[in-house]
Amino acid sequence: VGLLFFYFFLLCSVQPIWVQTPPSIPQENFTKYWVDSEELTGENGAGQNAYDGDSATAWVTAWSSGSPPHPHSLQVDLGSVYSIGGIRYKPRTVGGPNGRIGQYEIYVASTSGTPPTIPPIVSQWTLVASGVFPNTSTEQQVLFPAVASRYVWLRALSEAQNKGNPWTAVGEFNVLGTGSSGNVTINPPTATIGAGGQQQFTGSGGTPPYAFIITNDTSGGASVGFTTGLYIAGPNAGASTIRMADSSVPELATTATVTVTDSTGPPPPI
Repeated sequence: VGLLFFYFFLLCSVQPIWVQTPPSIPQENFTKYWVDSEELTGENGAGQNAYDGDSATAWVTAWSSGSPPHPHSLQVDLGSVYSIGGIRYKPRTVGGPNGRIGQYEIYVASTSGTPPTIPPIVSQWTLVASGVFPNTSTEQQVLFPAVASRYVWLRALSEAQNKGNPWTAVGEFNVLGTGSSGNVTINPPTATIGAGGQQQFTGSGGTPPYAFIITNDTSGGASVGFTTGLYIAGPNAGASTIRMADSSVPELATTATVTVTDSTGPPPPI
């Protein structure tokens, strides 16, 4: 059942819904990609405080020499591509209620492996969740359909106290999802066989089992085993493109090319 669902996902780009809350992605892999503002003089309000595992520290937007207005942005590089299904946001526990996020938006980079432009261009990102957090110090959780990306953007549009304050403060920011152990490789990356011939493809890296599908074929009816990777060429000369994807992050994929030659060959000797 799981493999059939995965195959349907590959062909139709349907986003899976988490049956259970996905786990937290390790924060030690995070790096600060971009923040629009951070207080570094009046207190240690650096952006990386939002994912240091310590809710007593916080990312705090500037206030000692001017307070830029909303929206405020924290963009995090997760270190590699993950299948992301949610976030957790905890307001800071030290320093009072100022900066608690009210209206929010969550984005992921639309192209999972390509670094987005800084400052952000919204068209390079996909909005996956939005809403309003309550004015509380309690950790908040937001879940959404799984999407593969390496970059996450928390965008604060207002403060929760409804006082018009211009600040944002985040005690802890966690991203929920599952990851892959690295890039995937298909072997061999190219092959040449006769019409009707066979070629075995295998994978490495990432999280097996891998899924193999044909995305283009001009040999007249080639096939490939979805989990076995055994390719059978069509009856005509042509070419095929084989796509192999990671089982945990379907967008983590690679391709191989098969050249199919005419199988008739030279005439027999007299």
